[in-house]
Amino acid sequence: MEQRPADFFRFGDPKGAEGRESLVSMNEHHRELSEWALSLLSSDITPLNILDVGCGGGMQLLMLGKKYPKAHLHGADPSDEAVKLASETNASGIESGRCRIDMSPVEDLPYPNGSFDLVSAFETYFFWKDLDAAFVEIRRVLSPGGRLVVVSEQYPDQVFYKRNTEYAKRTGMRLVKNEDMVSMLGAYGLKAEFKTVPEKNWVCFIATKY
Repeated sequence: MEQRPADFFRFGDPKGAEGRESLVSMNEHHRELSEWALSLLSSDITPLNILDVGCGGGMQLLMLGKKYPKAHLHGADPSDEAVKLASETNASGIESGRCRIDMSPVEDLPYPNGSFDLVSAFETYFFWKDLDAAFVEIRRVLSPGGRLVVVSEQYPDQVFYKRNTEYAKRTGMRLVKNEDMVSMLGAYGLKAEFKTVPEKNWVCFIATKY
């Protein structure tokens, strides 16, 4: 069995009281990052079915629902604790039938081909077990011309090398260079571009299924 750093189970696969505490904190901590990333989505993106993979505590799903009030929302996360909190965060949407949260890893999503116009992955890709399998699966559930948004508050950069390296050691986070991410997405039929906030080390990839 693969050894994981102790903090992986606070952030990468939240478990128990500590995991829930981290999820609650991330719901608030990532809000500004999420607002920035959502502002980059052009007005021609009007999804009716949205999936947030690695949905964590559910804050991002809630924000997507506010930006796209006509869309049906799905969240997927392999952590039982995350599914519980995301369900609480999105209780109103679940009650109305607009939102659903499933316990599932990104590499094996329980949805039919072409189910979603928009798939988002906020602060999560660097914890995925198999990045290649994840992108194959995401492309499968995207509709033709559908969009993928991948957002991270860290990317490999010399200015932030020490901070990011220390965080990776504690959590097991594995960052991908921005250019390599674009190439990888392209190899799986997802034409991507990215935007950054260099002073904050933020990056947002927006890809289209072709």
